[in-house]
Amino acid sequence: MFMFIRAYLRASTKEQDAKRAKSELIAFANDHGHKIAAFYV
Repeated sequence: MFMFIRAYLRASTKEQDAKRAKSELIAFANDHGHKIAAFYV
C-alpha cells in the first residue's frame, strides 16, 4: 500500500538540530514503499 507521509521534525533545545533525522526518515519511508509528501520543521 502506497502512503503519503507528512513528517514533523522537532528539537527540544536550541542546541539540537531538528533536521538531523531527515535522511534516515526518507530511507525508512523508501524501504517500506512510502513517500514523504512534506516535512515540517
